[in-house]
Amino acid sequence: MKQAINITDYEEAYEDSWVRCKALSYLHSQFHDQMSRNKDRYSLVEDGYNEVIELIALDGQKVVGLIDVGVYSEERSRHDVYVPHAHQGAYLDSIAVHPDYQKSGIAQSLWNQVVDQLKEKQVDYLTIFTRDDIAANAFYQKNGAQLLTKHYRVLGKPKQDTYKRGRFSVDLEHNRIGEWTAESQPIPFVPDYPHTFWVFEESDLGLFDAESVTAEYTYVLYI
Repeated sequence: MKQAINITDYEEAYEDSWVRCKALSYLHSQFHDQMSRNKDRYSLVEDGYNEVIELIALDGQKVVGLIDVGVYSEERSRHDVYVPHAHQGAYLDSIAVHPDYQKSGIAQSLWNQVVDQLKEKQVDYLTIFTRDDIAANAFYQKNGAQLLTKHYRVLGKPKQDTYKRGRFSVDLEHNRIGEWTAESQPIPFVPDYPHTFWVFEESDLGLFDAESVTAEYTYVLYI
């Protein structure tokens, strides 16, 4: 007889199983660079979270699903450039389901419980970041999330070695992020990591000798 999946609060005793679940879930996804050997830990100083909702889905003692959502501090909510008109915010830090348990409703159950808790905490919105994964984007859209911005992460080398930095801003009217010069001229791309760049418009991807291009999306769910 198949054992029922139990959703409960995360405890440190499940750390190894949590790490395995996330690693296996992310292995063949666009987030394969986000795997780690330890459970993610959060703080007010580094993350701007007052508290974190950490839920796991258990099959016996095995973690087969997980979700972490950080509830913003008042200061972080006040300075959120993605959702400047709402009061209390939160951020979806992690969601993952073990490959052997996907498409069985676990992600939806974790999501529903988190949203219920956010409502109880009087959180106004949840910000979500994801990449070019059809299933993930469809899941967020199905659950009512609205697209805020889209840009591109490029691994490669610019065809010209000189580039500028400017003032970061979010253009919600055109669903984009970007950097602009002091003269309000858009900057086509900026460095992110040593060999990756944020490119803000699809038309500017031709400025690179690119090894890979990944679209990145930010959504908001109003609660």
